[in-house]
Amino acid sequence: MSSKETEGLLAGSVEQAYLENRSAGGKRRTEALGALQAMYVFQFCGSLAYGMWAVISPYFLEARGYSTVGAANMYTMAWVAYNVGQIIMSPIAGDIADGHGRRPVFLASAFVVTIFFLTFVYPASWWWITGSFFQGAADVSWGLANAVVVDCVGQGVVPGGAEDWAPIRAFRAVATGLRHDTLDDNVRQELAVAMESVWILGGAGALVGSALAYPVWTYFNDGAAMAFPGVFYATLLWFAYEKFPETRPDQAAAQRLDSPAAVGAAIRDGIASQAEAIPLVLRDRRAAWLVGSYFTLYVVMTGLLNIGIYWGQATFGWGIESGTVFTCLSIAAPFVGAVAASAALFPSSLRYARSVALLLALSIVGSLAVGFLDDSAAALTLVPLATVGWGVFPTLTALLTPEASGDQQGHLQGTLLCALWATTNVGGLVGLGLYLLVYNATAGAAPPTGSAVWLLSAGGMAIAALCALAAGEPEQEAFSLVKFVRSGRVSVPDANI
Repeated sequence: MSSKETEGLLAGSVEQAYLENRSAGGKRRTEALGALQAMYVFQFCGSLAYGMWAVISPYFLEARGYSTVGAANMYTMAWVAYNVGQIIMSPIAGDIADGHGRRPVFLASAFVVTIFFLTFVYPASWWWITGSFFQGAADVSWGLANAVVVDCVGQGVVPGGAEDWAPIRAFRAVATGLRHDTLDDNVRQELAVAMESVWILGGAGALVGSALAYPVWTYFNDGAAMAFPGVFYATLLWFAYEKFPETRPDQAAAQRLDSPAAVGAAIRDGIASQAEAIPLVLRDRRAAWLVGSYFTLYVVMTGLLNIGIYWGQATFGWGIESGTVFTCLSIAAPFVGAVAASAALFPSSLRYARSVALLLALSIVGSLAVGFLDDSAAALTLVPLATVGWGVFPTLTALLTPEASGDQQGHLQGTLLCALWATTNVGGLVGLGLYLLVYNATAGAAPPTGSAVWLLSAGGMAIAALCALAAGEPEQEAFSLVKFVRSGRVSVPDANI
């Protein structure tokens, strides 16, 4: 695709729409606020279901006869299949949502995810892998959630605004250093707060779900416990049907998906549009470095969340109590990181790239520390330090978002997820495969050998930090590691971003 064609995709930016609509009122603004609040509930409750499922799964598989290592291998292959499904379908679904509306795609996604959640009570390895692929292909909620959030910001409705719920207003005040009134002329900062709000609500849901996994597993038989997340997700599907309005910017131009032929045509158009994907996401050198940082960090996060409980089982003999604590800590710590990143970003001279790098540096130290411990309690105590840097995800997403036009947001967020999760398919699969390979080679060995997955994570986060620094700040010369080290500086003068 030529540079002119790429520029055409990015015309009519979200920033322009935001500046035009932030003082407007009317029905569209009311609907946008309703959509934003519905998205809060959906992301919290949807992540709650996944949090329960992630903690229950290892113990369910062992209860059905799998060894710890066997369960780890099957679960990892299922996760790989899930990611392949998302890699293939997220950009296609985003493009369909741009042409036909967010609501129908969102509801179809939630319905299919519910069905597959319920089917994982059948523990055959072939089904877990196959079912995970189709569930991943259907689960496009995060990409669509980002698109909906940008739709709402484009309508001038921002999380934590005067009309929003009190907890979100409180988060906005804390996350921006109590300077939330001064953000009104900067859409990039508004998008950062918006995405962090939804991301943190999703993480809070996963945290609650992880904590609920223990009583669910204790008070239900293994089959009922495994099906419980699907039953819960079914109630969420009903909520989305009742409460989630359409947010597509140009609703009058939306095409209806009212027949099999229309659905088939939409899928064909979505596939054909993928020729636009790489130029749309990797539109310049800085965006490419940011994608590299996000992608590398995502590989680290999925690797540890995927293998962490199995590592604890093999190294320290963790039961579901310790597994629940590990998962809760791994999810809670990035909340702190996200708030810290926000508070550092807006009022501070650290600015984006260096704030990201400093948080990742904390997690590198934490990962190295956990890798050399031989005590379970001490290792669990340091897990928050090792995972706090994951809180930079929404910041990186916001940095990649504002330049695209509103009617391209579904496609951008879908292709963004595709690019972030697999700049190439091989990159993502090799990342998960590498964690599994390291785990299989070191499971049960005494630390530090048995904790090699944490050392691998430290290396991955170092790469992510260097990519963020290489991206630099807007309107700033390219980062030079040599100059940075020689200068002895970790900040730059205050400037508008």
